[in-house]
Amino acid sequence: MSSRKTFDITLNIDDLRKQKPYFIVGKKGTYLDLKVIEMENKEYNDFVVVRKTTKKEYDDGIKGDIVGYGKDWDLRNGNDTKSAQPKSQPTSQPEPEGDDDLPF
Repeated sequence: MSSRKTFDITLNIDDLRKQKPYFIVGKKGTYLDLKVIEMENKEYNDFVVVRKTTKKEYDDGIKGDIVGYGKDWDLRNGNDTKSAQPKSQPTSQPEPEGDDDLPF
C-alpha cells in the first residue's frame, strides 16, 4: 500500500464555469488556480476548494468562490498519523488481596 496521502475532491462544474474570467491560458491548456483549505467544522467535509485569489484581492478582503469540497478518508477512518498519540504503557497495579484461586 502506498504511504502517500490521498483526498477525494468533488467540484461543482457549474461553479467552475462561473470562474471563466479567471481561467489562465497556458502553452499546454487552460487552467484555474484553486486552493484547498482545511475546514474547522468537519461534520460533512474536511476541506473546501476555492478559487485562488491574487494578493491584491486577498488584501482587499475578497475571498475566492467555493467550487467544491473534499474528504480525507484516512482522517475519517481514524488513521490520522499526524495526531496519533503513542499509547501509554499500562501501569502495574497491586494484586488484589483475597481469593487468588478464582476461576476468572
